Amino acid sequence: MNSYELQIERVIEQKDMSKVHLLVEKYHPLLVSSIKRYYNKPHDFDELYDEGILEICEALRDYERSKNSSFGGYLKSRLYYFYLGKNKVEEPISLDRPIGEENDITLMDMLEDEQDIQGDYNKLLDYKNLHSSLESLTNRQKDILLDFYLKDLSIGEIADKYGIKYRTAFNTKKTALEKLKKYLVDNGNFSDIWNI
Repeated sequence: MNSYELQIERVIEQKDMSKVHLLVEKYHPLLVSSIKRYYNKPHDFDELYDEGILEICEALRDYERSKNSSFGGYLKSRLYYFYLGKNKVEEPISLDRPIGEENDITLMDMLEDEQDIQGDYNKLLDYKNLHSSLESLTNRQKDILLDFYLKDLSIGEIADKYGIKYRTAFNTKKTALEKLKKYLVDNGNFSDIWNI
Protein backbone atom coordinates (compact mmCIF):
# COMPACT_ATOMS: atom_id res chain seq x y z
CA MET A 1 0.00 0.00 0.00
CA ASN A 2 1.29 3.43 -0.89
CA SER A 3 1.15 6.42 1.44
CA TYR A 4 -2.01 7.83 -0.22
CA GLU A 5 -3.91 4.60 0.36
CA LEU A 6 -2.63 4.43 3.94
CA GLN A 7 -3.81 7.96 4.51
CA ILE A 8 -7.28 7.03 3.15
CA GLU A 9 -7.38 3.96 5.40
CA ARG A 10 -6.47 6.13 8.40
CA VAL A 11 -9.30 8.60 7.59
CA ILE A 12 -11.76 5.69 7.40
CA GLU A 13 -10.40 3.99 10.53
CA GLN A 14 -10.45 7.17 12.62
CA LYS A 15 -13.65 8.53 10.99
CA ASP A 16 -11.78 11.80 10.55
CA MET A 17 -14.32 14.26 9.11
CA SER A 18 -11.67 16.98 8.76
CA LYS A 19 -10.03 14.94 5.98
CA VAL A 20 -13.21 13.83 4.22
CA HIS A 21 -11.99 15.75 1.15
CA LEU A 22 -9.51 12.90 0.59
CA LEU A 23 -12.41 10.45 0.37
CA VAL A 24 -14.27 12.78 -2.00
CA GLU A 25 -11.18 12.89 -4.26
CA LYS A 26 -10.74 9.12 -4.18
CA TYR A 27 -14.42 8.31 -4.76
CA HIS A 28 -15.14 11.16 -7.20
CA PRO A 29 -15.45 8.75 -10.18
CA LEU A 30 -17.85 6.53 -8.19
CA LEU A 31 -19.91 9.56 -7.22
CA VAL A 32 -20.18 10.82 -10.81
CA SER A 33 -20.97 7.39 -12.26
CA SER A 34 -23.64 6.78 -9.57
CA ILE A 35 -25.34 10.06 -10.43
CA LYS A 36 -25.29 9.29 -14.16
CA ARG A 37 -26.41 5.70 -13.76
CA TYR A 38 -29.11 5.98 -11.09
CA TYR A 39 -30.37 9.57 -11.34
CA ASN A 40 -29.35 11.07 -14.65
CA LYS A 41 -30.79 14.57 -14.58
CA PRO A 42 -28.04 16.85 -15.94
CA HIS A 43 -29.69 20.08 -14.80
CA ASP A 44 -29.45 18.87 -11.17
CA PHE A 45 -25.88 17.54 -11.33
CA ASP A 46 -24.23 20.09 -9.01
CA GLU A 47 -26.88 19.65 -6.35
CA LEU A 48 -26.72 15.86 -6.68
CA TYR A 49 -22.94 15.94 -6.39
CA ASP A 50 -23.15 18.02 -3.18
CA GLU A 51 -25.72 15.60 -1.78
CA GLY A 52 -23.39 12.75 -2.70
CA ILE A 53 -20.58 14.38 -0.69
CA LEU A 54 -22.93 14.50 2.29
CA GLU A 55 -23.71 10.84 1.71
CA ILE A 56 -19.95 10.09 1.79
CA CYS A 57 -19.75 11.89 5.17
CA GLU A 58 -22.68 9.88 6.51
CA ALA A 59 -21.19 6.67 5.15
CA LEU A 60 -17.90 7.45 6.93
CA ARG A 61 -19.79 8.08 10.16
CA ASP A 62 -21.88 4.87 9.87
CA TYR A 63 -19.24 2.52 8.46
CA GLU A 64 -18.27 -0.44 10.62
CA ARG A 65 -15.42 -2.62 9.37
CA SER A 66 -16.76 -5.64 11.29
CA LYS A 67 -20.06 -5.58 9.35
CA ASN A 68 -18.79 -4.55 5.91
CA SER A 69 -15.93 -5.87 3.85
CA SER A 70 -14.63 -2.61 2.37
CA PHE A 71 -15.50 1.05 2.62
CA GLY A 72 -15.63 1.33 -1.19
CA GLY A 73 -18.24 -1.45 -1.46
CA TYR A 74 -20.23 0.01 1.42
CA LEU A 75 -20.16 3.49 -0.15
CA LYS A 76 -21.15 2.13 -3.57
CA SER A 77 -24.19 0.46 -2.02
CA ARG A 78 -25.14 3.64 -0.10
CA LEU A 79 -24.89 5.79 -3.22
CA TYR A 80 -26.91 3.26 -5.20
CA TYR A 81 -29.83 3.35 -2.74
CA PHE A 82 -29.52 7.09 -2.19
CA TYR A 83 -29.79 8.06 -5.87
CA LEU A 84 -32.32 5.35 -6.64
CA GLY A 85 -34.47 6.65 -3.78
CA LYS A 86 -34.38 10.15 -5.23
CA ASN A 87 -36.07 8.81 -8.37
CA LYS A 88 -39.12 7.92 -6.29
CA VAL A 89 -39.66 11.55 -5.39
CA GLU A 90 -41.86 13.01 -8.08
CA GLU A 91 -40.61 16.17 -9.64
CA PRO A 92 -43.21 18.94 -9.56
CA ILE A 93 -44.59 19.91 -12.94
CA SER A 94 -45.05 23.56 -13.72
CA LEU A 95 -48.24 24.55 -15.50
CA ASP A 96 -46.22 27.16 -17.36
CA ARG A 97 -43.82 24.59 -18.82
CA PRO A 98 -44.00 24.56 -22.63
CA ILE A 99 -45.21 21.33 -24.20
CA GLY A 100 -45.56 20.04 -27.72
CA GLU A 101 -43.08 19.89 -30.55
CA GLU A 102 -42.87 23.63 -31.03
CA ASN A 103 -43.13 24.54 -27.32
CA ASP A 104 -45.80 27.08 -28.21
CA ILE A 105 -48.42 25.84 -25.74
CA THR A 106 -48.33 25.24 -21.98
CA LEU A 107 -50.15 22.83 -19.70
CA MET A 108 -52.17 25.79 -18.40
CA ASP A 109 -53.50 26.34 -21.92
CA MET A 110 -54.69 22.72 -22.03
CA LEU A 111 -56.65 22.78 -18.78
CA GLU A 112 -60.40 23.10 -18.93
CA ASP A 113 -62.17 25.12 -16.31
CA GLU A 114 -64.67 22.99 -14.40
CA GLN A 115 -66.59 26.08 -13.41
CA ASP A 116 -68.98 27.50 -15.96
CA ILE A 117 -69.06 31.09 -14.82
CA GLN A 118 -71.30 32.23 -17.67
CA GLY A 119 -73.67 29.29 -17.10
CA ASP A 120 -73.77 29.93 -13.35
CA TYR A 121 -74.51 33.60 -13.99
CA ASN A 122 -77.30 32.71 -16.42
CA LYS A 123 -78.82 30.34 -13.86
CA LEU A 124 -78.72 33.08 -11.25
CA LEU A 125 -80.53 35.42 -13.64
CA ASP A 126 -83.04 32.67 -14.39
CA TYR A 127 -83.72 32.19 -10.67
CA LYS A 128 -84.14 35.93 -10.18
CA ASN A 129 -86.53 36.10 -13.12
CA LEU A 130 -88.46 33.10 -11.84
CA HIS A 131 -88.72 34.72 -8.42
CA SER A 132 -89.99 37.93 -10.03
CA SER A 133 -92.51 35.99 -12.08
CA LEU A 134 -93.89 34.35 -8.93
CA GLU A 135 -95.02 37.82 -7.86
CA SER A 136 -97.52 37.79 -10.76
CA LEU A 137 -99.35 34.82 -9.18
CA THR A 138 -102.05 34.88 -6.53
CA ASN A 139 -101.19 33.53 -3.08
CA ARG A 140 -103.28 30.38 -3.70
CA GLN A 141 -101.47 29.73 -7.02
CA LYS A 142 -98.07 30.18 -5.34
CA ASP A 143 -99.03 27.87 -2.48
CA ILE A 144 -100.25 25.14 -4.82
CA LEU A 145 -97.09 25.30 -6.98
CA LEU A 146 -94.82 25.26 -3.93
CA ASP A 147 -96.71 22.32 -2.42
CA PHE A 148 -96.61 20.39 -5.69
CA TYR A 149 -92.98 21.08 -6.74
CA LEU A 150 -91.13 21.70 -3.49
CA LYS A 151 -93.07 19.67 -0.94
CA ASP A 152 -93.78 16.93 -3.46
CA LEU A 153 -97.48 16.70 -2.58
CA SER A 154 -99.90 15.13 -5.05
CA ILE A 155 -102.84 17.09 -6.49
CA GLY A 156 -105.18 15.03 -4.28
CA GLU A 157 -103.18 15.90 -1.15
CA ILE A 158 -103.18 19.57 -2.13
CA ALA A 159 -106.96 19.51 -2.67
CA ASP A 160 -107.44 17.96 0.79
CA LYS A 161 -105.04 20.47 2.38
CA TYR A 162 -106.99 23.50 1.09
CA GLY A 163 -110.47 21.90 1.22
CA ILE A 164 -111.04 22.23 -2.52
CA LYS A 165 -111.98 19.80 -5.26
CA TYR A 166 -109.30 17.83 -7.08
CA ARG A 167 -110.23 19.50 -10.40
CA THR A 168 -109.95 22.98 -8.83
CA ALA A 169 -106.45 22.21 -7.49
CA PHE A 170 -105.40 20.83 -10.89
CA ASN A 171 -106.81 23.86 -12.78
CA THR A 172 -105.18 26.29 -10.32
CA LYS A 173 -101.80 24.61 -10.89
CA LYS A 174 -102.29 24.64 -14.67
CA THR A 175 -103.34 28.32 -14.68
CA ALA A 176 -100.36 29.26 -12.49
CA LEU A 177 -97.94 27.54 -14.86
CA GLU A 178 -99.49 29.27 -17.87
CA LYS A 179 -99.18 32.64 -16.10
CA LEU A 180 -95.51 31.95 -15.28
CA LYS A 181 -94.84 30.89 -18.85
CA LYS A 182 -96.48 34.02 -20.28
CA TYR A 183 -94.64 36.30 -17.84
CA LEU A 184 -91.26 34.72 -18.58
CA VAL A 185 -91.74 34.64 -22.36
CA ASP A 186 -93.00 38.24 -22.42
CA ASN A 187 -89.89 39.31 -20.53
CA GLY A 188 -87.55 37.37 -22.85
CA ASN A 189 -86.62 34.66 -20.33
CA PHE A 190 -86.67 30.86 -20.35
CA SER A 191 -87.82 30.48 -23.97
CA ASP A 192 -85.45 27.48 -24.39
CA ILE A 193 -86.84 25.76 -21.28
CA TRP A 194 -90.48 26.18 -22.37
CA ASN A 195 -89.60 24.94 -25.91
CA ILE A 196 -90.96 28.07 -27.58
